[in-house]
Amino acid sequence: METKQQRMSFRRYFIMVVLKMFLNPTSQQTISPWHLPPILDVSNPRRFHWPYQILKWLRDAISKFQDENRETCGGCMFVLLVLYFQRLKHGLLHACQVPEPLIVEWTTNELDKKADHVISQVQSLRISFL
Repeated sequence: METKQQRMSFRRYFIMVVLKMFLNPTSQQTISPWHLPPILDVSNPRRFHWPYQILKWLRDAISKFQDENRETCGGCMFVLLVLYFQRLKHGLLHACQVPEPLIVEWTTNELDKKADHVISQVQSLRISFL
């Protein structure tokens, strides 16, 4: 990327993919109106309140899932995983004494054990459905 225009174009596509696929996914093949400002103006992505928007998006997705009996739940599943792992290790989240970011408390070995446990649970569910 030699020119500023090329860098801005890359930044725009990168932000769009990260928002749409990971941080604020939607079930439609379109982008949300909230996606537009960070995609259109990529001059300073840090000015957007990313954590707030991600949690708000997740909260709204969970509410829709519960209230409208939807079959799928949108939102950032990575945030849910971090919160879930944190609760497994420390109990209720408000009682946690670990400084942010919460994921620093987890070792690779602990995450591997949790992943193996989840995979075994999923496999046992598959077998019971067959």
